[in-house]
Amino acid sequence: MQLMDPRDFKFLQNVSAILTLALSGCFGSQPARSLEIDGLETFTVFESGVDGYHTYRIPSIINTREGSLLAFSEGRVGSAADRTENDIGLRRSLDNGETWEPQNIVSEAGVHSLNDPTPVQVQTGPNAGRIYLMFRRVSCKQQRIGAKCEPIGDRPYGVLLTWSEDDGANWLEPVEIS
Repeated sequence: MQLMDPRDFKFLQNVSAILTLALSGCFGSQPARSLEIDGLETFTVFESGVDGYHTYRIPSIINTREGSLLAFSEGRVGSAADRTENDIGLRRSLDNGETWEPQNIVSEAGVHSLNDPTPVQVQTGPNAGRIYLMFRRVSCKQQRIGAKCEPIGDRPYGVLLTWSEDDGANWLEPVEIS
């Protein structure tokens, strides 16, 4: 049995974008680092210190049915710490990662922390093409002892869901599903 070259698989065409996305925000205020991977071109999608965010962490990416790349990340406002004021940001590419639209904030919650963006796309049925994004919210009361903030309901944590009907160009207001 002969194995195919990994570059023949469509989902691996974007491996360099995925790796750079995963690494570029993990170095605090350090500049983004480029990668050399067997002649594959790399692109920096999120870069620490850009667009008002100290650090970008916990990236995720999806290749949509329409061929767009949607890259999500936590934009950490004041530091690289896990439980700090975080927003969920999105950068979208319509040309297989050659260029990226400016960052779009999918959700922000003030001093609360939004974490772990997880996108999926419906492939069949009446909602085929819809892209769901699930993420977690941590109340600022859980972030820092003595934090001055308004709690959100009676739960310190929540799971939120939003979705896009137009290939990630627009997103509905998130709803809590926890």
